[in-house]
Amino acid sequence: MWAILKIDQKKTNLFKKEFKRIVGSDLEIYSPKYQIQNFKKNKLRSKDTKLLGNYIFCFNDNLKNINFLNRIKYFKGFKSYLPGYIETQKEIKEFISNCKKFENKDGYIQNNFFNVDLNCNYRFKSGIFTNKIFEIMKFQKNKIELMIGELRVNVKKKNFLAQPI
Repeated sequence: MWAILKIDQKKTNLFKKEFKRIVGSDLEIYSPKYQIQNFKKNKLRSKDTKLLGNYIFCFNDNLKNINFLNRIKYFKGFKSYLPGYIETQKEIKEFISNCKKFENKDGYIQNNFFNVDLNCNYRFKSGIFTNKIFEIMKFQKNKIELMIGELRVNVKKKNFLAQPI
């Protein structure tokens, strides 16, 4: 059974280690991530960013039992869990399989995972225009035409990572 747990980012490894010690090797942890590129001091730097922030997916048969969750809440690094995960197993499995479908060979979610709409404002999260605000004008087969202020730019879809504003 999949559960959604909120953990402390700084103590992730402690939490995983303690969790595995209690349940054994029957544990699967999934945390989707993507890569952001920033320019810092005229150098292009890559940074891993977790898609769900502090939340991770954990799979174990013991997670059906509420008493087991009461035991987990004393682990180092554990903050809370999202209630209702028992009723939403189908949606959780669909989301995880969708994330895995859009992962590249390195385990990062590709840019085409994110949906973008016409005539909405976005902010670049990677590339040469990092943190610049733009508006999407039209979609083409492999390109997106967008407007950055008065500048009209064509961007390849595979190199496109943006955040809605």
